[in-house]
Amino acid sequence: MLYNDITERALSEGKIKKLLEGESRSAREWQETFDAISDIVAIISPIHEFLRINKAGCEATVRR
Repeated sequence: MLYNDITERALSEGKIKKLLEGESRSAREWQETFDAISDIVAIISPIHEFLRINKAGCEATVRR
């Protein structure tokens, strides 16, 4: 009985790990796509706080 419990837990942990890896990969792909946009794109909160700004937006605001 203990063997089955350990096996089930290991399988569950494996599934969770795969889900987290997929989530991490999706987040990375989203960020790469967001930064690949050549126009300035920003995500702004309802109270006008910048939540995210893409690479073009960052480069446009840096003093040279």
